[in-house]
Amino acid sequence: RQPVDTPVLYLRGDKDPGLGLDRYLDGLRHGGLRDVQGGTIANSGHFAPDEQPEAVARALERFLELGGPA
Repeated sequence: RQPVDTPVLYLRGDKDPGLGLDRYLDGLRHGGLRDVQGGTIANSGHFAPDEQPEAVARALERFLELGGPA
């Protein structure tokens, strides 16, 4: 398996009933992602971009400002 150097942002809604954020991030890192960041979007479930589009946009802007992909 080749490591992946591309910065990745993983977002999920805070009401999403899946596994905890840290478990997903650990799995992504175990899969070879070297630069993965994660966060939760308040007051949303599985469809955070539809439920809280402004919050998702702000998270993406912060990610890009911190050196994410151009």
